[in-house]
Amino acid sequence: MSLNTFLSCPDDCTTPPVLPAIPTNQDCTVYDQPYSQVCDLWLIPSGASDILDYTDPLVPIVATDTVDNTNADNTKAKNLIGEGSVGAPELIVSEYPKRKTRVTGRTYTLSFRLKNMASSINDLLDKLQCGDTKFTFYYANVGGFIFGGPGGISPASIDVQRPLDGGRDDKMYADVIITWDADGDPKRYDNPYA
Repeated sequence: MSLNTFLSCPDDCTTPPVLPAIPTNQDCTVYDQPYSQVCDLWLIPSGASDILDYTDPLVPIVATDTVDNTNADNTKAKNLIGEGSVGAPELIVSEYPKRKTRVTGRTYTLSFRLKNMASSINDLLDKLQCGDTKFTFYYANVGGFIFGGPGGISPASIDVQRPLDGGRDDKMYADVIITWDADGDPKRYDNPYA
């Protein structure tokens, strides 16, 4: 299992994590409640440049000339627009003496629905259905955040499902399903592409 590493945890048993400062008044009604729906997916072919510039590791910015949906030679990232979600992860739990346990990994699943079924997008979906995982990706939500880390997220699997529902007014769509293994949730940043 190739594990994406997003957490900074102490690597010894004597040093606890240092908890950061948080708001003291948490029951007020003036804080933001961002929408969670995933709306963007960037696929970065192996060898293509990262779509974010991490010169400031806390505030990445758009890396210029890295996303181009018209490119056909795998040197640029592709940006897909849709509707999706990332559910609660499956936990990988390790057992220790004295009945202690620890979550040592998590398997995440992104389900991303595409409604634009243009022939060129359908061709891209054919390629994704081959199952090759030699790419990285980022995703963003309607709430204005992009998720990943330097270099993006390395997938464990990818699949595309294109069912044809039988209702009189049903429309075509495709679901892109990506799984990945990580120590914790991907880093979250303000989305510079928003």
